[in-house]
Amino acid sequence: MGIRFIGQLQEVHTVRSEFRKKIFNTENLSELKADFEKAKSKLLLLDYDGTLVPLIKDPAKAIPDKKLMGLIRKLTGKSGVTLSIISGRDYTFMDKYFGSSDIELIAEHGAFYKEDKFWVKAFSQSDDWKKEIYPIMQKITDKTPGSCIEEKNSALVWHYKKCDDWLADLREHQMLNLLVSACTKNNLYLMRGNKIVEVMVSELDKGNAAKRLLNKKPWEFVLAMGDDTTDENLFAALPEHAYSIRIGTGATKARFNVMNQKEALKILEKTGGIIRRYSEPSSSVENSDIPGLKSEPSSHCRFTAWE
Repeated sequence: MGIRFIGQLQEVHTVRSEFRKKIFNTENLSELKADFEKAKSKLLLLDYDGTLVPLIKDPAKAIPDKKLMGLIRKLTGKSGVTLSIISGRDYTFMDKYFGSSDIELIAEHGAFYKEDKFWVKAFSQSDDWKKEIYPIMQKITDKTPGSCIEEKNSALVWHYKKCDDWLADLREHQMLNLLVSACTKNNLYLMRGNKIVEVMVSELDKGNAAKRLLNKKPWEFVLAMGDDTTDENLFAALPEHAYSIRIGTGATKARFNVMNQKEALKILEKTGGIIRRYSEPSSSVENSDIPGLKSEPSSHCRFTAWE
């Protein structure tokens, strides 16, 4: 027992040591800024929830404020910069808040992308699978107060951020166990995210979505940021010279970690030579109705697509 315990302690120490090596520091920032400034072609690939805006209990309220939009305008206004937001949000949300900006928009983890002012569907699989998956999710939702189901064009998402932790853990395991067989049969991708379980068409992921932009030209500078499981495919698709940053302490394919979303914004500010202070969205921010949500009336749960 003693030897096993010592071995476990050594393993924990090794993991922590490796994590400390990946923490983005001032030396890394100086190198990133220098590479950004000398590059003629620059690609920024940014997640939305948990990266550009903080994760909050009600994602419908996590909309971009004036300060964030100001940062985006200044970054896209710099010579040689192409900025892309690659999000799990649906294209209705993306178009509403970023449609008039000079940004490459990618919605639903790559299911749709905007090109020449039009949204392009990037997958071919039908949605017949939803007839089998939705009832499974509904069965767990009915037994889990505070949870709800969101329907996107390419996915079904079970949200449980508002649930009690002990019940959420139990129901998550039950949900995954019920979904595995059906997802395998229908060739679907089953994913655990930040307080979500998502089922989506298998041909989609952020890495494949990013390749469309990465292949447009030989980018001299690439920076990617994200905070969740879906961003790992993005990090894996990047060229060797790219800067990849995972927000949070999770194991990652990214080169670096930062502790939280505020640190990620500071990196963007300093990269672009922009000094601003950012605050979390207030509770009084506009809460617009976004189509695509399905939940039982008793759940009182309103979500828009998020990750």
